[in-house]
Amino acid sequence: MSISSITPRDKEIPQSAREAFDARELACTIIRTYRSAALATLDPSGYPYSSVTDVVSDQDGSLVFLMAGVALHTRNIKADNRISVILANLGQGDALSKERLTLVGRCELVDEQDIERLSFRFLQRHPKEKAYLGLPDARLYRLNVESVQLSAGPGRNASDVTAEELKTDISGAEQLLTDEPKILADINASPERLSALAKSQGLSEGRWKVTGIDPEGIDLTLVDQTIRIWFKARVTNQEALMIALDEAVLEI
Repeated sequence: MSISSITPRDKEIPQSAREAFDARELACTIIRTYRSAALATLDPSGYPYSSVTDVVSDQDGSLVFLMAGVALHTRNIKADNRISVILANLGQGDALSKERLTLVGRCELVDEQDIERLSFRFLQRHPKEKAYLGLPDARLYRLNVESVQLSAGPGRNASDVTAEELKTDISGAEQLLTDEPKILADINASPERLSALAKSQGLSEGRWKVTGIDPEGIDLTLVDQTIRIWFKARVTNQEALMIALDEAVLEI
């Protein structure tokens, strides 16, 4: 029997106090759209050490972030790779009434064969960090989630979302994901399509662009705002992807 890395509370929340919502979709949307997170590692003193870092999701939904070799977090992870990350909207208003997602697990360096692909995805979301990514000691890390806690305001809490549920099935879509840079360039070269996509989601006019694709949906970004468009059905090739985008537009 596996032991959760987040110890359950000793009291259950009554079902009558819970609001029905799609916890898995909300948790995955947070991972796909949030640009930064609070990262906590274990300091040699024994105390947790926390700071803010920029993040991006991989095509399979796992969380990836950038750190320098001289960072305190890097030192801590080398000694003990157990970490905690929280993605939260800390803008105006009551933070406790807004969605936030805590992920606990183990951190590891991104595999050598994935560095170029993930560097591309990271810069799509954080283009101003090109200089940092080019530093000799810059490294990309991946969080392998073990436990999840979702909080989305009163009556919208979920501790039953599993780490496995956060993953996107990418099997059979290998070519689609390999061709991501070309596909993004093709989509973003069509202002009319982007405008229609934005309008389909009730968004304001602007220079929106698609910054990520995967079998379950796309990420649409304007400066520091990213929204998630979920497909009705899973796609595994470019033709199916374009059909799914057209269907999203037709839903206006």
